Amino acid sequence: MSFLNLSGYAFTSLCDIPAIKATLKELQAQEPYAHLRGTILLAPEGVNLFLSGDESACYAIIDQLCESTSLTREALQLKPSWSDEIAFNRFLVKIKKEIIAFDEFYSPEHVAPYVSPAQLDEWYNHDADNIVLLDTRNTYETELGTFKNAIVPPLKSFKDLRRADILETLEPYKSKKVITFCTGGIRCEKAATFLKQQGFNDVYQLHGGILRYFEETTAQNYTGECFVFDKRVSLTPTLETSDKHLCYACRHPLTIEDMQSPYYKECESCPYCHK
Repeated sequence: MSFLNLSGYAFTSLCDIPAIKATLKELQAQEPYAHLRGTILLAPEGVNLFLSGDESACYAIIDQLCESTSLTREALQLKPSWSDEIAFNRFLVKIKKEIIAFDEFYSPEHVAPYVSPAQLDEWYNHDADNIVLLDTRNTYETELGTFKNAIVPPLKSFKDLRRADILETLEPYKSKKVITFCTGGIRCEKAATFLKQQGFNDVYQLHGGILRYFEETTAQNYTGECFVFDKRVSLTPTLETSDKHLCYACRHPLTIEDMQSPYYKECESCPYCHK
């Protein structure tokens, strides 16, 4: 049996968030939704979600969320993939200050335009000298793969993108097209908005992130895999679960070789955190 995995987000002003949370939790406790797993984050600036389970249950929760927030499925930019097991252990609805922590409230008047996966490939093929791709993910994610010739800042967290030294390294690229990207689109949307506020004029965001790029193209300009925040750990460009594992002590992805290290002890340590 295959299970649907859905990720999506939307920046929108939410009111009466506790009531939305209560409605979603009440629905999930009923059959046939009891086996649905994942996380829905609610904040004044919008919604961020990751769901896994039976297809009808996933979309029933989505439809209830849309009814409670006046959103649509299209507005949530849902990205589907499939797996042989449910990708999460629990179902959680959380109320947060931000749907992606950046200490910067989303400002829709500064939103950067989208570039589609197909258009990005077109730019790679015909205008590569004038584009700069900026990876907005954490280092443990980027180590598994990224776009060709992308700028990959050393980010321990998304908030690090605000650091003066990282902004200084990006300064020489202000005259080029800067395209931000991340796993599913939410971080690159905030990052692109932030860069525009910092004086970058020609800024774009990859629509749907790496996952949509995998879904809609042959991924010819991407090297490696894409880390995902569930039990699958990472996905190949064909959206299949890879052979990576996760260190449950430090959350770093592990290769087969990493797990053969003398420093690897299941649920205790790995080559990245044994010290």
